[in-house]
This record gives sequence, structure tokens and C-alpha cells, in this order.
Amino acid sequence: MKARYPDILLIIVGSGSVEGNNERYLRRLVAELQLADHVHFAGAQPHAQLYRWLNAADVFCLATSNEGWANVFLEAMACGLPVVTTDVGGNDEVICSEELGTLVPFDDQAALAKALSEALAKTWNTEKITRYAQNNTWEDRVEVLLKNFASLSGHSQQHGG
Repeated sequence: MKARYPDILLIIVGSGSVEGNNERYLRRLVAELQLADHVHFAGAQPHAQLYRWLNAADVFCLATSNEGWANVFLEAMACGLPVVTTDVGGNDEVICSEELGTLVPFDDQAALAKALSEALAKTWNTEKITRYAQNNTWEDRVEVLLKNFASLSGHSQQHGG
């Protein structure tokens, strides 16, 4: 990818998660591959400042092994970013259209690299991506969830938020 995008910069925001903390391994890998000029470790950032990092990006990527309904995807999409992520957990429920991003099999490095390269080359409808995020606020998602629970239980919904 460096050959195709010689000025590419990968910014890693965050620290350890439930999946572990891979920073030491990643730093060693960056050094071995001589990519120090193309990778920046920003570390943990205050939630209120994440939009600054997202607004500086062209694509958001989370190669995760475990997710439910990842709010970080909607935060990225609220900034107009397409998402490249793994097809695990509820990721396909959030990234439910090719207009929003790309899902790849977990632990398929070639598919992830290809998806990222294609995402960088593609012209995305950022307004549509942002609109999707705006239509998936906590309040909207809770309303959908309540309707689903009511449907499953056989009761009509009497919620008036």
C-alpha cells in the first residue's frame, strides 16, 4: 500500500481493550518494517477530542475479533468516514451497506489490506454516511430495540418517548 500511497499515514488512537493491548507488538512491527514515517501512535484520547482525529482521517478501520453494536463506527460515520472492519458480532448490522464501508473476514490480512486500499481509492458519498449516523442515535436505536422486543413478545409497543 505504501507504493500506491507514498504519503499514507496510519494513526492508531487508543490503548488496550478487552482484546488486549498490542501496542508493544505493533511498535516492534512498525520498526521491523521500517514504517515509522507512516505510523503514528496517538495513544488514548479523551472522548470529547476523538472527533478531531476522525475528521483528519479518510477511512476508519477497526480490525476487531469481537463487537456488539460498535458506537465508534457511528462516531466515525458522523464525521463522514467510511468504515473498514471485520465481519464479526454485530458489525454487519452497523455496516449494513457497501455505501457505508466494507466488511472483511476476521484475521484475513490480505482482504483487510485490499479493502483499505479500495476504500482509499473510492469516492464516498460522505453526506449519505453522515446522514446514516445521524439516523442512528441512541434514542433511535432504543426505539428500534423496544419495537423488536415488543414484536418478539407478542405485545404491541406503548412507548411514547
